[in-house]
Amino acid sequence: MDKQLTVLITRPQPGADAFAAMLPDLKTVISPTMVIKPVPADLGAPDVVILTSGHAIATVAALDHQPLCYCVGTATTEKAQAAGLLARLGGETAQDTAARVLADKPKGSILYARGRHVSFDMVGALTSGGLLARELVVYDQIAQGLLPQALEVLKSGVDVVVPLFSVRSAALFFKGCPADAKLRVVAMSPSIAQTVPRQHADRLSISPNPDAKSMADTVRKAAFFVKRLEQGQ
Repeated sequence: MDKQLTVLITRPQPGADAFAAMLPDLKTVISPTMVIKPVPADLGAPDVVILTSGHAIATVAALDHQPLCYCVGTATTEKAQAAGLLARLGGETAQDTAARVLADKPKGSILYARGRHVSFDMVGALTSGGLLARELVVYDQIAQGLLPQALEVLKSGVDVVVPLFSVRSAALFFKGCPADAKLRVVAMSPSIAQTVPRQHADRLSISPNPDAKSMADTVRKAAFFVKRLEQGQ
């Protein structure tokens, strides 16, 4: 097979295709470790909704009223606004967004519309800060094994740059990754970096900002570094 350095993208669709489009100068292989499935849910009539992912937007947009939405990240905020929601940027991380909500102290009921698997206790952070909040699972992140073309690349001996966008996707990736794969890992945050096995820790980069653009820039830098090593520079 082609021995060209490859970027293996494991984030769910449609984010995987969108991220690959940001790397036209690099060879990419897409193998999502999760499939997103909506979960039927009765949201009630919340006054405030917290969105940590764009996967919850469609469910919230279907409400017959317009709650104030605090969103994690610029991309989710823009998607929510494009869907007609009254959305504002809460912060670049779930922790930052919790702090913003606690500082704003919005009036009314607060709902955290989330996926089945999360790495931060949003409701716990808000209630400990004196706000009344509840949470509801509106989508599931169903685990999916690495696709044959991904395993072929990982077993080929070629250098593989792997951007990791969540703690869960990182755990699922390393569960299926061959132990001897030649990886250069790019983590979206320090918490994701902590999930990287020790044998890959010396080939790990952390994105300076938790967004797709910063991740793409860090992936390019990692790929450039690997290519320079191969050329003995």
